[in-house]
Amino acid sequence: MKLTPMHHEHLSMGATMEERSGWLRPSVYTSVEDEMERAKSSVGISDISPAGKLLVQGAGAERLARKFLGGIGELQVGRALAGSRESGDGETFPVAVCPLAPEEMFVTCPPERRNSLVEALNAELAGVVNDNQTIVLDVTSSYAGINIAGPRSPDLLSKLTDLDLHPDGMPNLSSVQGQLAEVHGVLVRWDRGEEPGYNLYVAREYGVYVWEVLCDAGEEYGLAPVGVEAHRRLIGGAAA
Repeated sequence: MKLTPMHHEHLSMGATMEERSGWLRPSVYTSVEDEMERAKSSVGISDISPAGKLLVQGAGAERLARKFLGGIGELQVGRALAGSRESGDGETFPVAVCPLAPEEMFVTCPPERRNSLVEALNAELAGVVNDNQTIVLDVTSSYAGINIAGPRSPDLLSKLTDLDLHPDGMPNLSSVQGQLAEVHGVLVRWDRGEEPGYNLYVAREYGVYVWEVLCDAGEEYGLAPVGVEAHRRLIGGAAA
């Protein structure tokens, strides 16, 4: 059973925990309805650390992402792309690709699909002649992930970063690297319908610190921690 970096934070906030995809995660803090309402009206944060997180690095990184991860479109640094991948059981699952540099792709997927995706990517690389410089690294446990979403989420993040969060500067499906609360991270804008949303990834050792800073800074907005059940409903039932 794996624990996210913020595990003890969830316990201290009164979360009811449950096992999902091999991780012990906060199912609910108060009630699903209350968490959804507060996230829709103000801002909510969710622990998404269990999401599969991969780094594809090397000269063939872009080729591999374009060919293999759901036929996604043109890749460019600063733009996240949503694709899909068919699993061995015939189902498709979402995959997001964030080019951090021309030869470095940050890839996320549902927790339960991580191992199979790593194996498939490596199998694809093994069949490519003269490509011994492209590698796939599973960095799932190296990064904490936090989803910040709701109408006040840009206000909250603006208190903690100098990054340009205006829709003109960072529209939906943008990705940037920068400082937030003086911690380096990857920030991906991922709107939920008309509501702005962001996925923030920081080194595991900073997960608790960033979670606490977000909670403190969001107190004036009525920030709510959002459990897995509410988060799943808010994003339309997709695996979180």
